[in-house]
Amino acid sequence: MQRITRTVASLVLCASAAATGALAQPHPEGINAGGGYPLNGTNYGAGVYTLDKQQAVHTTVWDLTVPGAASYLPNYWRDARMNADNRTHVYVTGENSSPSFTQTSGVFVFDPQTKATVPIVQDPTALYIGNGIEVTTDGDYLVAAQRPTNDTHLLRVTPTGTVQTVLTTVQLGMPAAFRYPVRRDVATGDIVVPSGANPVLAVSNDGSVRTFCVGGSGIQPTFGFEQYIRSGAYYFSTQSFVLRFLQGGTGPQTAANLTQIVGGLAVTGGVFENQTINNPQMIAHVHSQSAAIGSKTWLCWFDRTQNWTVTKTIQHFTSNTFAKVLAYPYCDLFHEQNNYVQPIKTGRLQWAIRLQSRAFAGRRYILLPTVSGHLPGFPLDSRRVFLNWDAVTNVAVRNLIPSVFSQGAGSLGATGGATATLDLSKVGLPNGVTFVIHLTLAVIDPNAPSGIAFITEPFPLRVAS
Repeated sequence: MQRITRTVASLVLCASAAATGALAQPHPEGINAGGGYPLNGTNYGAGVYTLDKQQAVHTTVWDLTVPGAASYLPNYWRDARMNADNRTHVYVTGENSSPSFTQTSGVFVFDPQTKATVPIVQDPTALYIGNGIEVTTDGDYLVAAQRPTNDTHLLRVTPTGTVQTVLTTVQLGMPAAFRYPVRRDVATGDIVVPSGANPVLAVSNDGSVRTFCVGGSGIQPTFGFEQYIRSGAYYFSTQSFVLRFLQGGTGPQTAANLTQIVGGLAVTGGVFENQTINNPQMIAHVHSQSAAIGSKTWLCWFDRTQNWTVTKTIQHFTSNTFAKVLAYPYCDLFHEQNNYVQPIKTGRLQWAIRLQSRAFAGRRYILLPTVSGHLPGFPLDSRRVFLNWDAVTNVAVRNLIPSVFSQGAGSLGATGGATATLDLSKVGLPNGVTFVIHLTLAVIDPNAPSGIAFITEPFPLRVAS
């Protein structure tokens, strides 16, 4: 551990040195895209796929057309995220409109390795239609859901299946429609919840709610939305446009008119590449469809610094059947295994911090915390570390207070996992103190540029005493 901390400390001293040239450091795994509604397989892709970002190769995660697949029939595979273990997928589904669907009105976990699905909870009253899901720093799930009466609410679902109402539209005191994916804000750790034509909300871990952005004509990111770390703005696609909105601003604002860039193609969903890269691009799911010529699906890289021009394409699917290869329009994209840092609350002011990356199994690591924010961070060769180095970082990397902040094993295990710990119950925080700790994982490799093989984007842990 001492060698690791010396390595990192030396990096900080030379962080202002000139960049060593372009260094690509994408997320090492593929991108998940998929559909639902397999009973209508002639119209939509009846499966979930991990798309390779380097070549036209995809892995079938779920094949919903094979014999015996009835146990894997979700009525819409809607919002999905990497689970707290960074190995399984957690997702929400729609209502039971046909007896052929076995996964309905609930929250489910799917294991890509065993192909097993485990229901966390199925509740046709509270979770008639699940629309959005995000893992909280308690290890629970915040879920945006719809009831049979069409009113919507926010729920907290525990891994053991307990359902607790966080917010109803009656409590909010204004009309709202929580019918979209939800995402974590990198600055505050709050979960951002669009509500249709009404204000976008930010929900903290303790359930308090504030207005994040005034909706204007309506922020309705059906295909999900992604935050650009450097500005804090969120981006989402609407097939013909890329729109954005900001905390404290009004929206949506047009970022790009895609009809001028990709012609008659439609764009459904987009994710940013690892944003420690100097110019991370948005990777989007683009498709064309025609009854005469069938359909085609690509991953396209859009450069927001160059008027959203397309810099790279990989065609993944073609079919002579109209719309056969398209993802069902309620399923957004998400990176496979990019939940590298995941705090799980174990007690009052206590967390186990799960570190997980299959791609870097066996590598040494160091976990960098700061209470001074993630912007502007500091440059490291041609990458950017989104962390403002402060006294907390100094103490943590030198492992001076292991009873409060422990780095854990110091190397990722055989399957890429390790656990750090944070115990603030010992530091005497007065009641009512609230702050954010940003956590960044650095994977050490003496042969890599600057001695760092990989840097993660910052994870915000909101602390409230």
